[in-house]
Amino acid sequence: MYFEANGHGTVLFSERATKLIAEAAATGDNVAASQLLSVSQLINQVVGDALGDMLLVEAILLCSDLNVS
Repeated sequence: MYFEANGHGTVLFSERATKLIAEAAATGDNVAASQLLSVSQLINQVVGDALGDMLLVEAILLCSDLNVS
């Protein structure tokens, strides 16, 4: 994971990590793996979209019963 001073940044998933996450999510009973797989598909690993990253942070905070404030 990295962030740039201009607000851009992203999370990078290696091919191996993506494969392992997908295999774990395929069982259907691994909620964490399914959520992580969704995150890997949601973010833009190439461009590092700052708005998308912020929405992802907001979603993570909501899952933790927290908010940006």
